Amino acid sequence: MKKYNSNDLLGIYKLIEFSYRKANDYYWKVECQKCHQNQILKLNKSGMISTKFCSKCLKNKYVKYQTPEEYIRAKITVNKDGCWLWNGHISKKTGYCISKYRSIQKKAHAFSYETFKGNISEGLCICHKCDVRHCVNPDHLWTGTHSDNIQDCIIKHRNNPPKGQRSGSAKLKIEDIIEIRKLYESGILQKDLAKKFKVSRATICCICKNKTWKI
Repeated sequence: MKKYNSNDLLGIYKLIEFSYRKANDYYWKVECQKCHQNQILKLNKSGMISTKFCSKCLKNKYVKYQTPEEYIRAKITVNKDGCWLWNGHISKKTGYCISKYRSIQKKAHAFSYETFKGNISEGLCICHKCDVRHCVNPDHLWTGTHSDNIQDCIIKHRNNPPKGQRSGSAKLKIEDIIEIRKLYESGILQKDLAKKFKVSRATICCICKNKTWKI
């Protein structure tokens, strides 16, 4: 690693006070003359330091996106409906988009609203006018309480989650259900049906007893 003489500190750091010594290294409290951030800087016995940049300046030097607006616009694709579809990370658990700007992680739609429209009041959440979960267009977002969001969900009939074959995680089709029930009535054991259709025995049991897939 390149070393710099203590004379190179002039114009870069301002020495404030001696902090402590460890072996042959001396640690000084200094102030960066560029960002005015205080930090502890190590000088060895020969008065050599290892960097000309404080941690904050070094971080800013390599920041790819200088503003939140620039970061958001680089992460989206605009569709024909005007939705800003997020191309960044999407949570597998919630399906919502996740932004991470300068090490701060947030839901992307909330981050977009804060960036373009201002702070979100305490107790409010961000709702979608377009009902596109991956959209972060601030003009498609509005603030409301959790109750407002539920009411909007009911009005737009989004409170009826896909079931059976409509579910993206479904392993069986309606034709499979009909066949399973016919085979069960003919005397085929549930464990054999589970093996045949590659599902759990509990799934077969619920189908045979008409607890699920009520068709």
